Amino acid sequence: MVTELHEWVPDLTYHYSDVEVVNRTAKALTVNKGECPDDFNPPYETLASVFERAMNALKPYLHHEKIIVVCHGIVMRQFKFVLDLDYCGVLEVDMDEAFEWGGFVEN
Repeated sequence: MVTELHEWVPDLTYHYSDVEVVNRTAKALTVNKGECPDDFNPPYETLASVFERAMNALKPYLHHEKIIVVCHGIVMRQFKFVLDLDYCGVLEVDMDEAFEWGGFVEN
C-alpha cells in the first residue's frame, strides 16, 4: 500500500496544538515560496519535499500506460499547477522517470 501520497505536513513535529498553528504555517509556506526557514516553529514540510515523496511513491507505477492516483490538491499541484482545482477535480499529467518539480508558482 502506498502511503506517501498524503497531504502536505504542516507540522513535522506532529504536535498539532490547534487550527491556528496550521493556518499560520500554511501562510508561512506561501510567504516563503514553498520553503521552510530554519528558525520557523513548528517546522513544516517544504513543497519540494512533497513532490519528492509523491514522485518516489509513483515511480514503481510509471511503466503502466495510465494510472489513477487519488490525493490532495497540494500534492497534485506539485506535478501540474492549477490555481482553481475543483473539489474532487481531475488533473491529467504526462510523466516519466525524468519528470522534475517545476518549483513554487506564484498566482
